[in-house]
Amino acid sequence: MNNLAAPFMNKFDDALKSIIPIVPILVVGGLVWFVLWARRQRRGVREFYGKHSLLLAQDAPQNVREAIGVKDPMCLAGVLKPVAGGEVPFYWWEWAVISMNRRLSCFLAISFPPNTVSEAFEQIAIREKDAKRNILKKLKDIYALNIHQPTRTEKLPDGSFIIVWRTVQRPGVLEDKIAWLRKTLSAPIQTSPANPPELKTVSLASSTNTPAEPLSSGKAAFSRHDNYATMKQTFRAAWPNLRLELHERGAAFYKDGFAEFNDDKTFFAADVPNDVVMALTDQTLAGAALELFAARFKCEPVILCEGYEVEVERTLDHLNTQFKLPLNVFEYGDFKRRFSEHWTNLSIELYDASPEHGGLGRGAKELAADFDMSGLTDVGYPLHDYISIATWGESLKGGPLSAAIKNERLGIYCQGNWIIQRLPTFQWAKEV
Repeated sequence: MNNLAAPFMNKFDDALKSIIPIVPILVVGGLVWFVLWARRQRRGVREFYGKHSLLLAQDAPQNVREAIGVKDPMCLAGVLKPVAGGEVPFYWWEWAVISMNRRLSCFLAISFPPNTVSEAFEQIAIREKDAKRNILKKLKDIYALNIHQPTRTEKLPDGSFIIVWRTVQRPGVLEDKIAWLRKTLSAPIQTSPANPPELKTVSLASSTNTPAEPLSSGKAAFSRHDNYATMKQTFRAAWPNLRLELHERGAAFYKDGFAEFNDDKTFFAADVPNDVVMALTDQTLAGAALELFAARFKCEPVILCEGYEVEVERTLDHLNTQFKLPLNVFEYGDFKRRFSEHWTNLSIELYDASPEHGGLGRGAKELAADFDMSGLTDVGYPLHDYISIATWGESLKGGPLSAAIKNERLGIYCQGNWIIQRLPTFQWAKEV
């Protein structure tokens, strides 16, 4: 029997040996694919905000914020155009919640100001939330997130109406919500108010001839006669830790990702009035800023921090005043806690790398929770969103510490050129 099986076992061994060498290639290829995919998703979300003119709300209703029950949700304002015609103003709220077991859940709420949607529309949304799910759909919910059925509907005492969904940050998912609302608001039983209330947003002037008041109050204003060098200086003066790049649209940019304008590039004719074209504030979302640059100057804009593209869902002020975690300020236990609070789903361990305590080998001893790190001057760069694991690891070499950063959910140690900000996103996306 053994003699009969031997030829088959030999063939199996040969096949296994031929597969093993390509496994690292497949892994690296998969990671590269994921990075490109994630980048497309972020760009798609940015384009979604611009397409639907979703801008940061200046007058986000406090009663809705309190009803949502989240400290700092992102609130944008926009106007829906139902299929049957008309306009319906609305607020678009996004936030994320981290559970006790470090599970990240993202939510979307859409709220309507008082008396802007009919009771019939509200009943449709309530029926969607309460709809029974058959056994197959319930089984599917175990393995896949239900992003289609509202998790909550509520009408507030002042007449505001709220719909909440679990969601993911993907442009297709967000587009589905807009499509559902446009269709549902167009139902024959739905009526819109004759004069819907106006929502205030951080926005440009609607007319290119007469700037609106918000333009003059912006932290960084860009005029028609500004050349590219002046625009970069204006942006950098407002947000010193960020860098603006404007690229020419065309094959060069889409192929190589780089076709930056010359510093003397101008965007409008010299004989037009030198009006303010656009203005940005600290609370402008990076994605909204990019859409404004793209629309006003017909270019491909990029905002960078530490050489990496920023997250479009963050405000310019947040990105400019980035979180930094130095090694020489806290006790070790406090340092670990602050690390995991900021970079959710990641953990860090620091080891005493001195020869008398095990060096860098398997027996290296982790620092005690009460270890005072204030004496570690000139050791390692401060950790921040845009530093890569490799760069930070290099800064520790030759010092008394060794370190390990771990993705808790995937159970892997983080290495290489991944920047820390991307690691929680990578982990969350893989899980979803």
